[in-house]
Amino acid sequence: MKIKDMTIISLFIALMIAGAFLKIPFPFIELTFQAFFAIMAGLVLGYKRGIIVTFLYLLLGLFGLPVFTKGGGISYVLIPSFGFILSFIPASFLTGYLYKKKQWNQYIAALIGMSTIYLVGVPYFYGVLRLYLHSDMAFVVLLISFIPYFIKDLLLAIFGGYLLRYFRFLNLE
Repeated sequence: MKIKDMTIISLFIALMIAGAFLKIPFPFIELTFQAFFAIMAGLVLGYKRGIIVTFLYLLLGLFGLPVFTKGGGISYVLIPSFGFILSFIPASFLTGYLYKKKQWNQYIAALIGMSTIYLVGVPYFYGVLRLYLHSDMAFVVLLISFIPYFIKDLLLAIFGGYLLRYFRFLNLE
């Protein structure tokens, strides 16, 4: 791996960590930006480097570094929102693969990647709430927290597609 690759991968890992702590407070939730940077990693870096970024981010958190919104450590897998973090890996891969390899439109690739985050994260969220935490309100909590995140992330995916033009100078082919 080239030094340029290692540098840009490190930069995107740092952006994902920063995205966990850039928070917009709302009544029941805080909106963060890790999903946005996972999608951007796929768009800008491609599927190979994008998956490295998201996988290393996940490993850093699971090994105990406080890179997730509520810290880190192996016990984080029991937090309902961990499924979203786990989904960053297939989302960045799919986004990068569709955009770089298959030459899909960057907006469509970003929206499909963001949808992947929800296809993995939502069932995990519900499963932990219902099966592990035995919450009778799991479905209600899911709906309340799902809608604002989903709208924000769809808008950020479109914004990421627009921002892509400013990353062309990296010449990462």
